[in-house]
Amino acid sequence: MKPRGSITIYFALTFAVMAALITACIFSAKVEAGRARTANAADQAIYSLFARYDQPLFKTYDLFFVDGSCGSARMDMGSCIQFLSDSSDYLLNPQKDRPLSGAVPLLNLKRTACSITGYTLATDLNNMPYLTQAIEAEKSELGAAAIGHLMQAGRKMLRLL
Repeated sequence: MKPRGSITIYFALTFAVMAALITACIFSAKVEAGRARTANAADQAIYSLFARYDQPLFKTYDLFFVDGSCGSARMDMGSCIQFLSDSSDYLLNPQKDRPLSGAVPLLNLKRTACSITGYTLATDLNNMPYLTQAIEAEKSELGAAAIGHLMQAGRKMLRLL
């Protein structure tokens, strides 16, 4: 009589190796999806904050500055940080404030901290951020105006010929 357990042991060991490989692949995919979602949440938060730029200042003078006072009279970094937190939460936790959305949480992501590591006011460093942007805006305006004048002069020369 032959021993009958050898094939069963072989399949059990092969199955264990295959199951470990598949589990490792699934875990790796979950980690990468978490990294991608956190990067997207950070980008969304930053772009949402930048979307609150001072539109009259940009339209009139081509200067891009974000309103750090959030509509009040004084600088308020706490409300900016809260705005960043709220903007990133839409991607990190799809069910937040939407209990009937039907979304299934495949990733359990939680924001542990949110902070602004640095900022520069338009009036810092003897108004250098403001002056730098104003000079660049004027250079581009002067360059466009100079090109327009050259094109007009070229057209006039072509008409004379």
